[in-house]
Amino acid sequence: MPPASTSLASTDAQPPFDQPSADITLRASDSIDFHVHSQILSQASPVFATMFELPQPKAPAAAAEVPVSRPVVDVAEDSTTLDTLLRFCYPVKNPTLGSAEAVEPVLKAALKYDMGWATEQLTGRLLAFVQSSPLRVWAIGCRTKLEEVARRGAEAIVQSLPEGDNAELRVLPGISRASTDLEDLSFGDYQRCLSYINRRRAGLDPLSLLLRNSYPRRYSSDDSVAELMAELPFHDIPALDPGSSLPSPDIICMSSEGFAVRAHQSILSLHSPMLQKRITGLKNAASKSKTIPTLRIKEPADVLLYLLTLCYGEGGDCLPYDMHVLTSVLHAAKAYRMDRIIPAIESRWLSAAIMDPSLAYSAYLQAEIAGLKGYAKVAARIMVDTVARPYAWHSSLCDRVTAHIWHRFLTYHDSCQTAIHEELRWAKDRWEKTVLDGQSKGANRSMPNATRVSDYMGQLEIRLKDNPSAYRDCVSEIFSHCSQPTPNPLYLSAEKYASALYEFATTLPQKIEEAIDQVEWKY
Repeated sequence: MPPASTSLASTDAQPPFDQPSADITLRASDSIDFHVHSQILSQASPVFATMFELPQPKAPAAAAEVPVSRPVVDVAEDSTTLDTLLRFCYPVKNPTLGSAEAVEPVLKAALKYDMGWATEQLTGRLLAFVQSSPLRVWAIGCRTKLEEVARRGAEAIVQSLPEGDNAELRVLPGISRASTDLEDLSFGDYQRCLSYINRRRAGLDPLSLLLRNSYPRRYSSDDSVAELMAELPFHDIPALDPGSSLPSPDIICMSSEGFAVRAHQSILSLHSPMLQKRITGLKNAASKSKTIPTLRIKEPADVLLYLLTLCYGEGGDCLPYDMHVLTSVLHAAKAYRMDRIIPAIESRWLSAAIMDPSLAYSAYLQAEIAGLKGYAKVAARIMVDTVARPYAWHSSLCDRVTAHIWHRFLTYHDSCQTAIHEELRWAKDRWEKTVLDGQSKGANRSMPNATRVSDYMGQLEIRLKDNPSAYRDCVSEIFSHCSQPTPNPLYLSAEKYASALYEFATTLPQKIEEAIDQVEWKY
């Protein structure tokens, strides 16, 4: 049951929620009191019915401004939302709701209090806006966990798109930087909607629901932690061998799950000024009790152990290619300002992101989750060259990453692809101008080997749809296919042609890279 209100600065609501016959008061979050009838609310809501069966606290005498002393119950909804919701319960004229945004908070409250009639009515009000605001209706359906509402919104998005153009959408349409439609939505919500729309436009069944439960967070198993701990030379030993140059461990590091491992204060202090400060405080307390101090770390055991391994001199090869672990280790090292080991972690993180598109994909999501914005941008840039259709990807992280984060990446990726194709078209125009620059007016424009470059550029645009990094191979491919010009006095000489071809082929990848670098990464 919500706590009884103790606030004295409250105001009565407007009629009909100010009647003396009311037997209970609901106090909105903005301190507006709604004097209501428990019998009416009990019929409308099983939640209220159960609540009212419990003993109700009485209002403080000083707060009573009406002759009747009623129990007062605080609710989380503001007065606007509560007023609208209660009017669907009382035999009064239903309120006017002029937009999908106005419906959403009331619908959420109706669902919260299990008000079947009000939920049905509000759902109908919301769907009345599906043609004018399809994206918003879909988003509200996702936030309220109403599959049918989300589906009707997604279907309306499909119907709102231009007819005859069935090209795959790479981002959801109609979302601006200032848009609030993606608030509280996950990457999974976004991807499922995008997949639904693309399959419907292709004449295929959507296959899956638009809503799903969240995936649980991944934690290391006890076995993997035990294996890591067994590899550490300082694990679970009272003292090192007599020949060791290190003194006995003098501090216990404890992970968030309670795994403990012994280490050396001097090593930790050397690598982290943050931990050095904490260790100094622990030493002062431990000296009085004559015990080994325990340093509690908020990170899980696998992250703690990799940090310790790096601090004790192991290189980045000790790190796995698991992006969740790598990003967590990197985030922790930055938080503890472990500047000496960060380059090794960064190197491993970067090599993992480059070696496999799925790892780059995970690197982006994990970096966003950890708040490592600079690394998220690096991973996004890697994916421009390694992932052709990111809008078709799915991940166990879908419901841990916000829709805003994924929309930002898809928008960036799409802008980079557009920049690449525009640069290819400009390059094609520059080449044709170069080889035709010396042509006599009205001469025959056929020059087979010169037009091979233009043909190659057209083929390259097509190949980039499946192989985003194909432009990196254009130097060797252009020389392989187009380096032998057919002599023609109306065009460039063979020597000038070869020189122009060399300059064109060697500068094209660089110009494409520059075009990509000009794309803004928007936060």
